[in-house]
Amino acid sequence: MTEEGTTNPEDFIRSIGKKTSKMIFDTLLSKAESEDPDSMYMLGIAYGAGQGVERSLKDAAEWIGKAAELGHPRAQYRMGVLHIEGEGVPRSMDDAFRWLMSAAEQGVPEAQHDVGVCYATGQGVEQSMESAVEWVRKAAEQGDIKSQMRMANCYFHGEGVERSYEMANVWYRRAAEQGDAKAQCILGYNYDIGRGVERSEEESIKWYTMAAEQGDMDAQYNLAIHYSTKDVTDEYMPEAAKWYERLAERGDVEAQYTIGSYYYDGTGGELSFEKAVKWLSKAAKRGHPTAQFLLANCYMNGWGTDECKDTAMELYRLSAENGNPRAKRMLDDIEGSE
Repeated sequence: MTEEGTTNPEDFIRSIGKKTSKMIFDTLLSKAESEDPDSMYMLGIAYGAGQGVERSLKDAAEWIGKAAELGHPRAQYRMGVLHIEGEGVPRSMDDAFRWLMSAAEQGVPEAQHDVGVCYATGQGVEQSMESAVEWVRKAAEQGDIKSQMRMANCYFHGEGVERSYEMANVWYRRAAEQGDAKAQCILGYNYDIGRGVERSEEESIKWYTMAAEQGDMDAQYNLAIHYSTKDVTDEYMPEAAKWYERLAERGDVEAQYTIGSYYYDGTGGELSFEKAVKWLSKAAKRGHPTAQFLLANCYMNGWGTDECKDTAMELYRLSAENGNPRAKRMLDDIEGSE
């Protein structure tokens, strides 16, 4: 099945087993030798993937090139990419642009996007931001997410078009509605501050949440901040805790400290010294002074861990050295009472 169908040929070729791939390769070879463009293209993909035959970038480029010469749009696009990467053919931005333009003129959205990038950067063609926008827009109108994001950024920065936050949001929304997490986060932020749209907490939280559920760390952080600064803390702090913990799991040191402190004093709705020690330990090891101080308290009092005054004193000293005044006062009090 060609890329115009429901299966990307690269994915299809790589997904089949060795026995099946050899059978398909033999069939493709027979049809390709009869100058069937689709078979030529797929045969090139098979050579590039090493499915059904020993991998050969040179043979891959040869067969894809033959299909491209016969006007196969996806093959023309692929030849452009091969010339950019120098795989099986000489690296050449001039040849890359020629093939990308051929594919773009036949409506291949990825090629239209890449032609736009060539115009924007002046690679293989004279630089022209107006032409860059023209070609990227064609791809964006076909639903290409990368192009929609690039159009949004062009309007946001005023590159090749008159600067317009309103139009930037039009394109961010199109990408966001297709599930792009970064676009969702940006759209959420723009609703949060009222940039190019009427400010709306409801819309902001909606888009932030969509992005955050996909793992976008900026969106997770913005949600955590939003819920932790709401007036009705008892109602919203568990939501804040949820997003801080997601961030902590991904290694954000400030989030590790924050969720640790929530478990330490029950801010997020759950008091658990064991969980507090878990997260505070991670942040403390990375030099977070307040995490070191709270963890020292846990060791000093046996909260969520075995009591160990030596470890507590070491943590108080580290916290004090890292600029925490409470740790310094605690050390002074302890040493003054001995």
